[in-house]
Amino acid sequence: MDQPRGPQRLAEPFRGLDWWRLEPRHELVLNQVKDPTKHMVLAKSATGDLAVAYLPENPAITIQMSSFPPGLRSHWFNPATGDNQAGQGSTDRAGQMTFERPAGWEDGLLVLRQAADR
Repeated sequence: MDQPRGPQRLAEPFRGLDWWRLEPRHELVLNQVKDPTKHMVLAKSATGDLAVAYLPENPAITIQMSSFPPGLRSHWFNPATGDNQAGQGSTDRAGQMTFERPAGWEDGLLVLRQAADR
């Protein structure tokens, strides 16, 4: 089966997500860069059971996790190719966590969600 193209590909990671519950929470990004063209963005639900972050060229994002429940699963989506990749297990820390974008990707979309939702 062919990969979706253009706007279809960009919509792919939001299928099955309650994206309308997301609110901007960029202050939770702890390793923000100064160059505004490379700013990472993060949005999360009020309960913290869902979050999405975009890394334009950044190899990793460090997130303040104190407002998230434990047990979130991470998942990566490559906007350029439509590829998906599971992240590094579940989030059990209340401090900060660093999520590394998969090697070879120019940019990436990180999705954090409750493990039971997958």
